[in-house]
Amino acid sequence: MYARFPIFGTVRGAVAIIRRDEGFVVTERADGYGLGFPGGIAGFRESLDTTVRREVKEETGLRLITAELKFDFFYPKPIPNRTSVYEVTAEGDLRGSWEGAARVASMTELEQHIAPQHRPVLEYLQSQS
Repeated sequence: MYARFPIFGTVRGAVAIIRRDEGFVVTERADGYGLGFPGGIAGFRESLDTTVRREVKEETGLRLITAELKFDFFYPKPIPNRTSVYEVTAEGDLRGSWEGAARVASMTELEQHIAPQHRPVLEYLQSQS
């Protein structure tokens, strides 16, 4: 419903690019959308830097050491959102959450199974290689 009537405007969010073991940390989403980079929606008055740190911890168990903003993009579905993309370094052991299983995916896996709303992040990574 919010996708058709975004009464509070565009939702803000942040995702993290985490390079690990010659791949990228992703969440195999429990909602069936495919692979997604860890991240999510910012809380009311929450900074995007805080959002990316909180979401990575919640979804993967990793603790961010550094976070560098790379770009942001607008995506209209399933709800209108503006997502900030951070390249980060993180430490710790991967663990999943109720949102899905955290794991490392290769570029080939990302190209085949990325969630549609994270395609701009994949395109950024492809442009870097």
